[in-house]
Amino acid sequence: MKDKDLYGAKDLTQMQLNTIIYEKDNPPINLPNGLNLPTERAYFYNKESRPTIGMTFVPSDDKTLSGRLVGEVVDELLAEQDNAYSESLPPT
Repeated sequence: MKDKDLYGAKDLTQMQLNTIIYEKDNPPINLPNGLNLPTERAYFYNKESRPTIGMTFVPSDDKTLSGRLVGEVVDELLAEQDNAYSESLPPT
């Protein structure tokens, strides 16, 4: 997320907010009333165990994200999106 200030965001839903990935120590600010950041989608730079890669999801109850590399999860999500798109195309 490039611009982390959500002040004035219109029609933002919790469902949309639940899809973001953000840096734990630099989260989006000025969330609209009633919306919360999904804590399991925060990451931190884990320089001790992964010095060359670093971006790791925070520990959480969500085992699909907890402790995993952000890049791995993003690659999986993009692959799922590509597959869904391919399956939606008419046969050639």
